[in-house]
This record gives sequence, structure tokens and C-alpha cells, in this order.
Amino acid sequence: THHWSPPIKLLVAAACLVIILAGLRAVAPVLNNVLMALLLAQVMAPIAGTLVRRGVPTAGAVALTVASVLVFLLTVSVALGRSLSGLTRDLPTYAAGLDALRARAMQQLDSWGLNLEGLAITDILSPSRAVGVATSALSWVAGAFGDGFLVFFLATIMLAHFAALHRRDGDGGALVPGSFV
Repeated sequence: THHWSPPIKLLVAAACLVIILAGLRAVAPVLNNVLMALLLAQVMAPIAGTLVRRGVPTAGAVALTVASVLVFLLTVSVALGRSLSGLTRDLPTYAAGLDALRARAMQQLDSWGLNLEGLAITDILSPSRAVGVATSALSWVAGAFGDGFLVFFLATIMLAHFAALHRRDGDGGALVPGSFV
């Protein structure tokens, strides 16, 4: 056998830690979606369990649970979409108002003897920058909806799989909240 000195052991452990952290960072986007799906499936499990205890077959309970959550998510999405479309429509008005507010603020500061026209603060307060930030936020929300579909799809598969595993355990197909995972 081979005995390593403590500094070499520490160096090998540090190298292993770096490799593990790099691997986790590389798979983080996929791992995040899978963990969110697992959380969503765990949240949906008590609903399906209640339906099964009330006499609904397991497959029907899973389908009703998924349909109910989907209707809820679609309702929230439609409301959010309408709000975002209204924001997008009104963004030029907000930009003009922000520009007028900035101009008034600069005039007030100038009347106090503070001339900030040459400083970068005027760029920070510019309407085009605010519109750019709002546009980035809207594109992020659109991307989140794509990820949300994937998470919901994975959660549905997990919930159905959990129910099938639980049914095979032999207790008549009853879903017990918290019995999964």
C-alpha cells in the first residue's frame, strides 16, 4: 500500500472538490429544471392522494391533478401575458414620461448649482436604457415559460411514476402525501 503525506492528501481532496464543483456548474441548468420538477411533483402529490382516497383511480387522480395545475398555470400565464403586453404597448409612454422627469430633475439640480450633464448618471437615467432593461426582462420571462413547460412536463412524468411505484408497493394504489421521494 501507498501512504500519502497530509499535504498531498489535502491537494488531492482540493482537486477532487474542484472537479466536482466544475461538474455541478456544467450540469446546473439541467439539474435546476429536474429539481424544480421534483418539487412540483411533490407539491401535486397531496392533491392526487386526496383524490385517490376519495375513490378516484390512481391514473384518473394523476390526470385530474395535472389538468387542474395546468389550468391554474395557464390562467396565471394568460393574466401575466396580458399585463406584459400592456406594458410593452405602454412602454413608449413610460419612456417619454421618464425622459421628461429626468429633464426636470436635471433642471432642478442645475438651478441648485449642480451640473451633472457630463456625468454618466445621465446615461443611467436615460429612457432608452430603461426600455432596454424592460425588453431584457420580457425576453427572460419568455425563456422562463419555455423552461416552465419542460419543468411541468417532467413533473407530470414524475408524479405518474411515483404513483405507479407506490401502486406496486401493494397498498391498493393509495397515494399518501409525502410518501414519494
